[in-house]
Amino acid sequence: MTSPVALILAGGENRRFWPLAHKSFLRIDGETLLRRRLRALAAAGFHDQIAIANPTNLDRVREESAGLDATVQIVLQEEPLGMGHAVLCAVDLLAGRFASRPLLVNQVHDLVADGLLDQVARRLQAREADGLVVGKRMTTYFPGGYLTLRDGLARGVVEKPPPGTEPSDLVKLVFDGFDRAGALLDALGAVDPNPTDQYERAFDRLMASSRIETIEYDGDWVAIKFPWDPLRALPFFFAGLAPEPEIGDARVHPSAVVAGPVRLGSGVRVLAGAAIVGPAIIGAGTIVGNGAFVRGSIVGRNCIVGYAAELTRSYVGDGCEFHTNYVGDSVIGDDVSFGSGTVTANLRLDEGNVRVAVGDARVDTGMAKLGAMVGSRVRVGINASLMPGVRVGSGSAIGPGAIVSRDVAEGRFLTVRQELEDRPNPFAIDGSARAGFRAALHGAVSPGHDGGAPAS
Repeated sequence: MTSPVALILAGGENRRFWPLAHKSFLRIDGETLLRRRLRALAAAGFHDQIAIANPTNLDRVREESAGLDATVQIVLQEEPLGMGHAVLCAVDLLAGRFASRPLLVNQVHDLVADGLLDQVARRLQAREADGLVVGKRMTTYFPGGYLTLRDGLARGVVEKPPPGTEPSDLVKLVFDGFDRAGALLDALGAVDPNPTDQYERAFDRLMASSRIETIEYDGDWVAIKFPWDPLRALPFFFAGLAPEPEIGDARVHPSAVVAGPVRLGSGVRVLAGAAIVGPAIIGAGTIVGNGAFVRGSIVGRNCIVGYAAELTRSYVGDGCEFHTNYVGDSVIGDDVSFGSGTVTANLRLDEGNVRVAVGDARVDTGMAKLGAMVGSRVRVGINASLMPGVRVGSGSAIGPGAIVSRDVAEGRFLTVRQELEDRPNPFAIDGSARAGFRAALHGAVSPGHDGGAPAS
C-alpha cells in the first residue's frame, strides 16, 4: 500500500469570517484549528502534507506546521483565486514526487471527529476506487453542496439547491480523495480556470467519468464559515471535557466555585467569590477575578475576567480584559478590552433570529441569541452597548456611552457627542438641612425592625 498525501487549504481570504481573520488560527484550548488538523492527519497516516498559505499568513502557517510527526511543505498562493488555483500552486509537488500517490484535499474549518481521517486514510491506501467523497446526511436543509448519487457512487454535486429540490440528503464535506494526485491536475487543466468554481467543475468531471465512492459520516460536524460559527462549535469542543473539573496547577480560592466539565489551563488563577460553571475551557495564564462568572464559554490565554464580569456562551481570544461587563453569546478576538459597564445585547426585542449582513445579503444566523462579534485589538469605553449581531472591525475604538447598532469598520474611532448644560443648582441643600435629613433617615428603622416601614 502507498501512503496518501494530504493537501490542506489554508490560504483563503476568509471574507465571510469578518471581523475575525484566518479561521485556520482560531485557537481552542491552546491549539489552533490548523495545528489540530495537521496533527490529526499525521496520526491517521498522512505523513506527507502540503499546506497552502497566502502572503498574510505564510509565517504563521510555517510556525503551526513545525514539530509534527509529518513532513509539511508550505506552498504560497499569491492571490486568492479559489480552490482550483490553490491546488495548481502545488503542481511541482503533485505532478512530481507525489503524482502517483493517493491525495486528500482538505480544509481546516470542517470540524469532524478524528476517526473520519482514519477511515479516509484506510480507503485511500486500499486504492479500490478512483477516489472518494465524504457526505453528511442531513435531516434539515443546509445551504451547501448536495451529492448526486447513482449505484452507490457520487456522480456530481449540486451547490445550494432550493429547499425541497436537493438531489439527495448527503451534504458534501471537503474531504476529497483521489487515487492519483495527477488525476486531479488533469481535470483542473480540462476546465475553464474560473476561480469561482474551477475546482468544483473539475471534481464534477471526475465524478461523471470515474468511480468515486462515498463515505457517509455520521459523527458531529460544524462548518466554520461565518463569525458566529465559533459559538455553534462550542459543544463540539466541550464534548472532550471530563465530567469533573480538570484543575491541574491552577490556583482556585477556597471561596470560588468551579463546577462540572471545566478545564483550567496552566497558571490559571480563580479569585475569591468567582464561579466557573461547565462546560468551560479557560486558557493558560488567565485570571478569573473576584465575583466574576464564566459559564458555557471558551476563554483564551492570558485574559483578565475582572471583578463582577459575566461571560456566557461566548468565545474569547487571547489577551482580553473585562471588568463589570456582561458578554453573552459573543465572539471576541485577541487583545480586546471592555471598559466597566459595557455590555453585549444578545436578544432582539421581538425574540426573532438575529440577521447579519454578509456581502449584499442579510443572512439569517438561525440564532435567537447572538451578541457581538469583535475583531482583534479593539478598545471599548465604559458603559457602551453593543446591539445583537453587531460586528466591530479590528483596531477600532468605541467611546464611552455609545449605543452601537450597526457594524463598525476596521480602524475606526466611534464616539458619541454629548451636550452638557452648566447652570446654578436650584436644588442646593445647606449642610444643616442635609444633616437633619440623614439623622431622620437613620432613625427611621429601629433595632430589630424589618425595614419595611418607619418605626412608630
